[in-house]
Amino acid sequence: MNRSYKLKVYGNKVKTDTALYTLNRFKAFSECFIGKLFFNGNRHISTVGMGDLADKAQKKCFGVVRSLHALQKEGIKTNVPYKPDFGCPGMIYPAKKGAFDYWISVSNLWTKRSVVALPAKSHKALNGALKNGWKIIPNCELKIINGNLYAIVFVSKETSRMKKFNNVLGCDVGLKHSVSCSDRYLGHGLKRAIRTDRIRTAERRRQGHKVSSKVKTLIKQILDREAKTVLRRSQRSLSAIAVESPKRLANLRSGKLQGWARSYFANRLHILGKENGVLILDINPYQTSQTCSKCGIVDKKSRRSRDEFVCASCGHKDHADTNASVVIAQKGAQMLAKKSAIRMSKFLAHT
Repeated sequence: MNRSYKLKVYGNKVKTDTALYTLNRFKAFSECFIGKLFFNGNRHISTVGMGDLADKAQKKCFGVVRSLHALQKEGIKTNVPYKPDFGCPGMIYPAKKGAFDYWISVSNLWTKRSVVALPAKSHKALNGALKNGWKIIPNCELKIINGNLYAIVFVSKETSRMKKFNNVLGCDVGLKHSVSCSDRYLGHGLKRAIRTDRIRTAERRRQGHKVSSKVKTLIKQILDREAKTVLRRSQRSLSAIAVESPKRLANLRSGKLQGWARSYFANRLHILGKENGVLILDINPYQTSQTCSKCGIVDKKSRRSRDEFVCASCGHKDHADTNASVVIAQKGAQMLAKKSAIRMSKFLAHT
């Protein structure tokens, strides 16, 4: 399993200009190769006399073109390949002494030297990952992000074995409580972050300033913390996690909470679950907020308000988000039982 982190590069003007020249040459090679490979059936193009950087650019484009052709086979039309935003390939190695932690080495196409080395500093997130058993991969990429030069560093770790779970913890993402779990846990709300951003955005527009998307970052930070909390709770109770399917949520919008926030939480759980050996189940979100967790009757009238759920059939009362998370957990338990039955039937067929 791999992760990526970005490190800011602190090179002087000469080194930075040299690295930017190499980066621009790599982008030019990529734009040239991706169109030719796409329309020529992914056939190899001769790079004699063009140097090692052209070979690396063509190799990068091969993977992109293969994925585009795979989409065409699935019925998704792709007439023109998109403009690639690749990073220039480089190498990272630790600094032996000095104020910097690493050196980033990239090809030098400007002067007589074969490579140019730029210093970079580590940060808390990367140091924490290295303490938890992640290892730095020597290959890295150089990119321009928001006008600054960054090194995209990759770390790897062996995937944890999937544990056996008998229980299921259901999760529902909402506005008042960012996450509601079937074990009665209610997470930090998103309402205040969205309201604060609306006020700041209106004031910046009034003053004629550029409007940023920091609210998205703030909501992501809240959902990241909640995803880690949910994962710890599932590990303590030895439960799999059932969450609404991110593919179905991506284009949905619930009031002021857009679908990307719900799908982001689910995708984040999938990453954390894979790293820690926790099973994540994708549940269809259809009618989960209108279904009674006690009798299973679906009725729109049961959802009295944003917080209150009173079943129109059996009279069951509960917090609306908690009721939805329990329904998700029940669907997850059914899916888990079905998977166990399929595995058992395959095992019996082979014996």
